[in-house]
Amino acid sequence: MWQSSCKWHHDSVKQRLEKLYASGNIRLGDLWLNSAVAVRIATGMRCDEVEG
Repeated sequence: MWQSSCKWHHDSVKQRLEKLYASGNIRLGDLWLNSAVAVRIATGMRCDEVEG
């Protein structure tokens, strides 16, 4: 499941999604950056905020 994304989306939202998926907390379809889970994660985040 490859999806093109900017650095910010990859380094913040996508990383959080992948951690949630690896721990069994979301399903495969939720890994897309336009999924409801991804939108919920990204809402309110600043573009300079990165998962650390």
